[in-house]
Amino acid sequence: MLEPGFARFWSRLALVLVAVLGALVAGPAATASAGTDLRPDNVARPLAAQPDPFGGAIPGDVSNGKGQLPPANNPPGAGPVVATAMPGANVAQTRFGEIDDTDRLFLVKVRQAGLWERPTCLQAQQQAGGARVKEICQTLAADHQQLDEEDRFVARQLNVALPDQPSDEQQAWMREFWPMQGHDFDVTAVKWLRFAHGGVFSAIASVRANTRNEMMRLFAERANLMVNKHMSLLESTGLVQYDNLPHAAIGAPAVALAAATAPTPKDSNLLRMPVVALVVVTGLLALVSIRRVVRGS
Repeated sequence: MLEPGFARFWSRLALVLVAVLGALVAGPAATASAGTDLRPDNVARPLAAQPDPFGGAIPGDVSNGKGQLPPANNPPGAGPVVATAMPGANVAQTRFGEIDDTDRLFLVKVRQAGLWERPTCLQAQQQAGGARVKEICQTLAADHQQLDEEDRFVARQLNVALPDQPSDEQQAWMREFWPMQGHDFDVTAVKWLRFAHGGVFSAIASVRANTRNEMMRLFAERANLMVNKHMSLLESTGLVQYDNLPHAAIGAPAVALAAATAPTPKDSNLLRMPVVALVVVTGLLALVSIRRVVRGS
């Protein structure tokens, strides 16, 4: 039998352990409740709408003839602008060899690259903070003007329709950094410019290796030299965020494998309950052991 003083001591100790463990378990719920408090002084207020830096216009649009590049002026028989492509789809014969939708999509992507990168690099002359960023953007702007002229020439020869607007994704990039100034503009613009050049560079390699069209091969070689030069120039700024670039992968199976084996970020909340349970069990076992020792004494 335990003496009354010991009995009261162990009873109080048990109550303290239960209270502490209860607080650990209830912690996430209490935090969630606090985060959703709907009292008037805690009501979340919407952020003020940011003004459209383009005043409602489409970023990079040149269809009205007032943009940084000429309109495409597609021939009547060119058909719609290709948005996606399957290898070998919609094959057409030309005097330079056959083309398919992959060839057409490549010409579209080169056109869209110029539609957003040239105005971006011209904008950098007023808003960039670094002299190096302004310098390389002068080169990129001039190169894309020349490459776009060649792209439109090839498209006319092969009867391929080209767009007069950047893609939705490219427009979103422009809206993001267009209001920025100084270093913020430099970092964000270089991030998206380098990301975009990497994607075009991969497309160039595929077309150069597999196209059946002689003119497309020559144009892919020309684009390869220019895009590779641009990536090197962008990297020379020291602002490229390599950790945010997609991992290198060769072929579709490799891309799928990279996605399947990518590490999943750990959620600390998933570990909280097992730890709490372990603490509870350990505490109870310790309490039982102590009581047995006291009884034995």
